[in-house]
Amino acid sequence: PMFRMDNEGFLDFDHLDHVWVIPAAGGEARQLTQGRFSEGAPRWTRDGRHILFVSDRREEPWFGLEESRLWAVSPALESPTGGEALELVLDYTGAVMAFDQRADGALATIGKVLDSVPHSYDQMDVLLANGAWPMRDPKRVNATRDHAFGETLAADQHPPRGAGATPFAFAEQGRAIVAIATRHGGGMLVRVDAESGEVRELTPITKDVCMGTATADGRFWALTMGDARHPGDLVLVDALTGACRTLHAPNAAVLSEIVPGPVEEFWYTSFDGQRIQAWLVKPPGFDPAKKWPLVLQIHGGPHAAYGAAYFHEFQVLAGAG
Repeated sequence: PMFRMDNEGFLDFDHLDHVWVIPAAGGEARQLTQGRFSEGAPRWTRDGRHILFVSDRREEPWFGLEESRLWAVSPALESPTGGEALELVLDYTGAVMAFDQRADGALATIGKVLDSVPHSYDQMDVLLANGAWPMRDPKRVNATRDHAFGETLAADQHPPRGAGATPFAFAEQGRAIVAIATRHGGGMLVRVDAESGEVRELTPITKDVCMGTATADGRFWALTMGDARHPGDLVLVDALTGACRTLHAPNAAVLSEIVPGPVEEFWYTSFDGQRIQAWLVKPPGFDPAKKWPLVLQIHGGPHAAYGAAYFHEFQVLAGAG
């Protein structure tokens, strides 16, 4: 069984996360769900008649593959339900990492339809499902699998608890899906064409996008974005034109007073012929004519890969020579 999670601490099974509603004008909160299963990522349906949420309602989920389902609950319930008043919305064997509903009721998710063979890593796709509830047999939208959807880069300066949402939403009146993805050490916002499956990168591969939310039409995105020499800034990205501007750079003053170590990206060929991507953080004022001690940090690929993300730890080591 799982008892502790990164950035959350020890799990409190007596106080699980449940769905509540509260009047927009203020007032008393009302609980909609209860019981021994937790719920997360609540979102209103387009027509406002239900609240969708993600939940793994297996008795002992730690003995199987990672799975969750998309459920719906009515906001008009007079008393909280433990499950009997819930509706199953999307049903497939695999995780629902993020989801959004199109105007016609179709549902897109970041997920993977798993087979019966467990793997140490499963790369997620953008899936699309249509029809009456419960929807089944979602189809993969992305035509290529060069991008790992729903993933971010490993870093020690990403926002901790309360960090924000996984960027994922329909855009261009449902003709496209905008999502977060990683590729070759870059964390980025990408556009997936809902018809052709073409994947187009909206932010540079040299950046680290980790969190963000969109306007209702999916065009404008407020993102946390940094790179190997700068912790995340708050930026505004236009998903239609690709224009990007910084709204707030909270570390600008501090960074103006220090000289960070330069970061060099390189590739090398491993013993089995595979090309491996790596980064070298050099001390400030690095002199290639001198010999320097080397600290080797091995991590990632495909699990929580390193990349163009700011690591305070690495800069401290490089700053110490």
